[in-house]
Amino acid sequence: TLLTLKEFEELVKTEEGFIKPVIIVTVDGGPDENPRYQKVISFAINHFKKHDFDAIFIACNAPGRSAYNRVERRMAPLSRELSGLVLPHDHYGSHLDENGRTIDEAMEQNNFAYAGKTLAEIWSSISIDSYPVTATYVDSGEPDFLDYDMDWYSKHVQESQYLLQIVKCKEKKCCSPARSGLFRILKEHFIPPPIKMTQTSNDIIASEEGEFIALSLRLGLNLNVPVKGFLKMPYDFFLSVHQVTIICKDLWKLWPVSRITEISESSQENCTR
Repeated sequence: TLLTLKEFEELVKTEEGFIKPVIIVTVDGGPDENPRYQKVISFAINHFKKHDFDAIFIACNAPGRSAYNRVERRMAPLSRELSGLVLPHDHYGSHLDENGRTIDEAMEQNNFAYAGKTLAEIWSSISIDSYPVTATYVDSGEPDFLDYDMDWYSKHVQESQYLLQIVKCKEKKCCSPARSGLFRILKEHFIPPPIKMTQTSNDIIASEEGEFIALSLRLGLNLNVPVKGFLKMPYDFFLSVHQVTIICKDLWKLWPVSRITEISESSQENCTR
């Protein structure tokens, strides 16, 4: 919706009227937006293919950092407008039986839509910091996901605990030419893994006791830290990943266990838990 609203044309489109080629989104850790969840990833892939993006980056706040999210703080006025508001659950009639269980799903959806449209109307009448609020009720419906296989996934998608990356690959038969200069900066197309570094008396080395370095310095150093048993360092090697994962030595990636059934059998042979 954001990509099609007139109010956001200046933000999301170029001067020529095309949707900008690179999208960067920061989200909180809720299940409806966390980039670790497959449905969120599938929606992102859908947008990536549909709009010919060069790259989509979805970053997630670390635990305890959501309070510093500027967007969340600016949404406070929306809650204030709802003070004293009562939304009837049965505008089109009751969809519940005497025990509170749903007996009419169609009516339930209609009642929910009425509440959503009412909220959208209220929020669209206010402004925040002199900027108008645009709220639209979007019917849930069934998403029409575009097809992709795990071979495509392994070339274009990089998952980690706090960052999802979907980028164009280097194969002309697969992806259209880049519309931006992003890959002049990211030679490997993906943002490289974060590494903790320590400066010794005669060198700069990777160390668990070190500090994470800035992206610009990380790109300049072009490091490939050797890790025993791997051709290339797994992306989250220096991060505390709070989920059970499968480490694939062929793909150099950390796969959530829930996704291991989708990895090809040949790749599974070289994956360890």
